[in-house]
Amino acid sequence: MEEINIQRAREGFGRLLQSLRHNRRLTLSDLEYRSGVKYSAIGAIEKGSRAAGPDIASKLADGLLLMGKDKSEFLAAADDTLVYSKESDGFNEISLSV
Repeated sequence: MEEINIQRAREGFGRLLQSLRHNRRLTLSDLEYRSGVKYSAIGAIEKGSRAAGPDIASKLADGLLLMGKDKSEFLAAADDTLVYSKESDGFNEISLSV
């Protein structure tokens, strides 16, 4: 059940990222240039097949010129796409098959 919720979070974050990118009239390549995140990774995040870890999410937010509350909400949405392990001090990116 948790895997389905995480996949939905990834898909939702992907739609948010794509919407923000389109609203700014940016191509994947444009956002790659502005954020330093490879366009293939951005595409995978937008499709919901990859999580956006904290570093990548922060770079994307900066590339999209998000600030204040908008940036905080974007980073929180990205955080929801990660699977946290109680045994570790960080996150584990896992491949979900739904």
